[in-house]
Amino acid sequence: MKNKDLNRRDFLYQLGLSSAAVSVGGLLSACSFPAALISNPTLNPPDIELAISASPDEVQIFPGVKTNVWRYQSEVLSGPANTIQILPNSYLGPILHLKRGQSVRVHFTNQLTEPSIIHWHGLHVPESADGHPRLTVAPGQK
Repeated sequence: MKNKDLNRRDFLYQLGLSSAAVSVGGLLSACSFPAALISNPTLNPPDIELAISASPDEVQIFPGVKTNVWRYQSEVLSGPANTIQILPNSYLGPILHLKRGQSVRVHFTNQLTEPSIIHWHGLHVPESADGHPRLTVAPGQK
């Protein structure tokens, strides 16, 4: 099996194996094994790599008044150019077009004045990458 083909079932199987190893002999860390496997580019290179940044902006939603918004901008670093769809004349963030089985790496930059995170609806991602509020990115950080 190629590491690129690691699917949800295989990931859960590997997680189970690492958990069993911890309970039997403490040889592997159940918390660090899956994260290391996913985050190591040489073991599991992504099909698509994106840069997404959040920054403050003002847009005209109602006539005569500007509204403060958080604008999410994105760029395809590697992979198909049509992965991102920008909505013209909208304050909404980009639409990501992904296919089942693709692996995606996102580099998030927070240009806001407060901590932020992206929560992924509809994607199967490890808990450490799912945008939980305890994992926010500080202002000015990646």
